[in-house]
Amino acid sequence: MRDVLMHAYYIAKKDMKEYYMKPGTISWGILFPIAFAAAFLFRRGEYSAWAAPGLLAMAVLFSSTSMAGMSIAFERRLGLFERLLLFPTRCVSIALGKSFGGFLFGLTTSLSTLLVVYVLLHALPLNPALFTLSLLLAVLQSSSFGVLLAFAVKDPSQTMTIFNLVRFPMIFLSGVIIPINQLPPPLEALSYTLPLTYSTELIRYSYTGKYSAIPPDIASIAMIAQTLAFLAVTSILIRKSIP
Repeated sequence: MRDVLMHAYYIAKKDMKEYYMKPGTISWGILFPIAFAAAFLFRRGEYSAWAAPGLLAMAVLFSSTSMAGMSIAFERRLGLFERLLLFPTRCVSIALGKSFGGFLFGLTTSLSTLLVVYVLLHALPLNPALFTLSLLLAVLQSSSFGVLLAFAVKDPSQTMTIFNLVRFPMIFLSGVIIPINQLPPPLEALSYTLPLTYSTELIRYSYTGKYSAIPPDIASIAMIAQTLAFLAVTSILIRKSIP
């Protein structure tokens, strides 16, 4: 286990240096949540406090998955990822390292989103401890989900297209805009299969003390289980890619 974590650390450190710690990437990570805040918090001439947790969950999803997907797609397209497979490391270390790099970037952008929400609403989470936990779980869940999608796409050039086909429907089906208990029954059932649903519900409860349909304990367990499942499936996909 120590070797797995150590290898994952160096992979994440390499990704942070090569992809994430660039002026363009950092500025995109700051401006992206500000644009989302302007679009989703300002409605009908007033700011909606109910939408703030959904905005945070959505910003985490898009920022964490985007950077993980872009870095992996870049390496696969140029043949750089095959060089990583030559090192004596386990597939789970690669999956964890790639996810941890996206986790650090997603955590940074989520903090900038939180600052925007506070400036606009002057409101803090009702349960800071639970909010911190929910934010960490949401970022790790999203980054591992992004890594899974990136390895599941056969053509690296189509990575972001597939990402958007998966992510954009989540905005409308995961309680970000419409509470999931107000969706038609077939769509409500579908929403329980989406990772963004659980992160939105948990962040909203920690922020406002209310949730639409999923209690915080169930949401927390589901997010942890999904993250572990994403990492496990990603490890299998990486192992199958080895000639």
